[in-house]
Amino acid sequence: MTTLSDQELIRTLEERFEENHKALHDLRMTTSKLEEMNRKLQESEALKSHFLSNVRNEINNPLTAITGLAQQMICGNVSPAEVSGVATDIYFEAFNLDFQLQNVFAAAELEAGEATPFPARVDVIALVTSTFEMFGHQARIKQIDFRRHLDAAPKYFVTDPEKLRIILGNLLANAIEFSPAGASVDVRVTQGDNNLLLSVRNTGVHLDETARSLIFDRFRQLDMGSTKQHHGQGLGLSVCRSLAELLFGTITLTTDDTVPWCQFELSLAPFPTEVSDSAEDGNVFLFDNVEKF
Repeated sequence: MTTLSDQELIRTLEERFEENHKALHDLRMTTSKLEEMNRKLQESEALKSHFLSNVRNEINNPLTAITGLAQQMICGNVSPAEVSGVATDIYFEAFNLDFQLQNVFAAAELEAGEATPFPARVDVIALVTSTFEMFGHQARIKQIDFRRHLDAAPKYFVTDPEKLRIILGNLLANAIEFSPAGASVDVRVTQGDNNLLLSVRNTGVHLDETARSLIFDRFRQLDMGSTKQHHGQGLGLSVCRSLAELLFGTITLTTDDTVPWCQFELSLAPFPTEVSDSAEDGNVFLFDNVEKF
């Protein structure tokens, strides 16, 4: 049996106390991390639950409107003078439904890692113009000054036209939805140093620091719950950011704390590959030719 001196015994006890203290500290850190992970999982489940409830409404509402309006026409309850207006309502309800589904499908592909880009020589002016005109109806309803600036836009740019249109469509829909009546929305496209630069700016909107930090998160919306006043599922801007990264680009948000406005800026680099196909328009929505009503 080994006999320890008083000093050796004290040193041994100090080492064991230190080991116990470190073990307790590590246990507390692990517990804290587990609690934080559990909190995030609970928050994620709550957000997903809200998303599922929300997306059901976003799909059911236009479907109900389309079915009801079509039934009125079939039953002969629409006079000849009202046919054009009812057909217009059906068209835009179908367009809104298709737009919402585009986001759901894009988000599902991104989540599964199956969002493969297909680059082509894109006619930028034609693509931006057609996408811009698709959302003109919503802008007119809210009496928004809807403007585009394409003087400095490049004619062709090598990128994925479908994904670029989804990004631009979401930025325009977001700007119109969250702008008050009488505000302005400006779309500007220019050529940078071998980059495509696209910005969407809307006035009358103030985003606080919390909103700015969450705006690109999936399932997040500026207003949620029973007081929700805006359409959407909280997918659009997260899809934009993920698709921008897929297209060798970035998307940023610029705001001003003193003046109510915000601007989303998209910068895309051309694909580092040769392509033989050209996309004159790149229209991937359900409706290829937009009629003006």
